[in-house]
Amino acid sequence: MKTTRLTRCDNYWQAHLLKGALESAGIACALHNEFNLYSIGIANGISGVDVLVYEDDLERARVLLEEFTKHQAEMPDDDEELPWNESGNPEE
Repeated sequence: MKTTRLTRCDNYWQAHLLKGALESAGIACALHNEFNLYSIGIANGISGVDVLVYEDDLERARVLLEEFTKHQAEMPDDDEELPWNESGNPEE
């Protein structure tokens, strides 16, 4: 079977989160450039980690990617105050 690029993630962590979500849904995937990004990426202009899926799974993967992207957008920014205290309990 032939693979195709589903998306390019900005960083290693985002790519691995998406990979886990795809695999949990039964969609096989592979990451391309995940190690080059940090070792030679900046010098050679490589930006991002490609997430590859089989062409047969592309439509299902796109639906999952849309949900994944929506949930990523809902995550708080690093600078935003979190709704729980230092003990990990929700603030009241």
